[in-house]
Amino acid sequence: MAQTPVVSCPSSFSDAHGVHKLINVYAYDGPVCMKMSLVPEYKKNKQVWDLDALRDPSLVCTYENTEHYVVINAKGAAYCEKTKSPVEVKCMPR
Repeated sequence: MAQTPVVSCPSSFSDAHGVHKLINVYAYDGPVCMKMSLVPEYKKNKQVWDLDALRDPSLVCTYENTEHYVVINAKGAAYCEKTKSPVEVKCMPR
């Protein structure tokens, strides 16, 4: 049975200039302001971040042709994974 993601990055972001596709994600071991970015492991065609259950992990989702980004709290996730084609990011539960 497939698990439902705890959170995922939106596949696109809309603003007054148009619709922008998801291009990258950064994972943090706690709030982004703490600047504790995590380095992903590369498994097959995915990037995978293992998350600490004692922290309050965050994701920063970035989009093409814009400086806007989306910050998501990933509390309750054990790991996050990013695929390339198409770019998708989802965080799965413990």
